[in-house]
Amino acid sequence: MCTQYFSSRSFILLFCVILGLSLAQCKRSSKIPDDIHLCKKDDPELNKCLEELFESVRPKLSQGIPEIGLPPMDPLILKEVVIFRGGTGQNMRAVGHDIKITGISNLKINYIKADVENLEISVGVHFPYLRYEGQYDVNARFVNIPVKGKGPMRGNATEVDAQAILKGKFVEVNGEKFVEFTSATVDVDVKDYSVRVEKLFPDKQLNDAINVLINDRKMQSMATAKPIVNKVAGSMMLEMVNRIAKNLSFDEVFA
Repeated sequence: MCTQYFSSRSFILLFCVILGLSLAQCKRSSKIPDDIHLCKKDDPELNKCLEELFESVRPKLSQGIPEIGLPPMDPLILKEVVIFRGGTGQNMRAVGHDIKITGISNLKINYIKADVENLEISVGVHFPYLRYEGQYDVNARFVNIPVKGKGPMRGNATEVDAQAILKGKFVEVNGEKFVEFTSATVDVDVKDYSVRVEKLFPDKQLNDAINVLINDRKMQSMATAKPIVNKVAGSMMLEMVNRIAKNLSFDEVFA
């Protein structure tokens, strides 16, 4: 479950680059770097242009694009990733801290389909290999075994595919027209992953045994977690995309 969520988060940030820049036409926004390839909304091969846009952005993934609010992405550092957390009176939780993810810049675009007039964009991406390491804090049950502890973790995911669809609307702010995205749906599939947690139990043999059990049951865990992962990923994508969209007025990029 952890691997799925981290992969989704990486995909969310990357998609923000594609989306934030795909709305540009002839006039370049002063906030967009000069060496970024842009597209015209009436380009008959707009989807192909968007793929070329991504290729022009790829070298910038490591340092990010501060002009449009995109942070560095490879490695990507996440201060906190909440897998789940109980409400008032509940101690159940699974949270990651200071997660470092590498391998994002090796992703490939499977497809991009844009309907600029109706403000709808769909995209599919593929990550051949992602690696993460960080700290965990968990208090839960795994196959009816109470699991509670804090410590370091590391893992990887291979052949990660993610698809997303975003829909938006126009809004006016202080006399300027902006795009506000109102919905984001994400579907993430992971072919395989491995995870290793340390200090879950004081006894090393018991800790090793639970790690074997976690990895033996990972496919069942992914199937159970998928609906939750997709829902959370969609919410995070919507937040990140709107963070970029509010920095680029529609009139500025289309005038």
